[in-house]
Amino acid sequence: MALLLCFQDVIGGCVKSQNVYGGMLVFLVRRTLLWGVMCLFLTFGSPALALEIVKTGTKYTYEMMQADILQLSERYGDLVNYQVIGESEYGRGIYAVSLGYGDAIVLIDAGRHAREWIGTMVAMEMIEVYAHAYENAWNVGGYNVREILDNTTIWFVPMANPD
Repeated sequence: MALLLCFQDVIGGCVKSQNVYGGMLVFLVRRTLLWGVMCLFLTFGSPALALEIVKTGTKYTYEMMQADILQLSERYGDLVNYQVIGESEYGRGIYAVSLGYGDAIVLIDAGRHAREWIGTMVAMEMIEVYAHAYENAWNVGGYNVREILDNTTIWFVPMANPD
């Protein structure tokens, strides 16, 4: 399965659309700060992009996300950083994870609805795929991940509503 991620220059928050077109899961993320259209194509299941930390194919929980954030931060050093940016109504930490070194900023949030875990899992998977590609100087979908992440920092809030 391939994932097509498009960032569009549209005023508004983060919008995801889970439509399947010819085996492609399409996610649209709208951000005011990003000009133009940037598309990245990821092909999952390839040995080159095999995930080591984030496990997919099962319900993705808050506890799994916490453990994965810690492991990703340890595994990829200063490329992947995290901080707790708030607390939920029931006292759970709301995490923000940064990926990259650049001055340009992109924000991707997921998990706005507490029982919809797939967006959180995809965001976490993206962090690992991009970090792994950066470390190995690989292109993803024809895009130079090192060049992108040397010029851009992507901030993820993988579970905006952990309750």
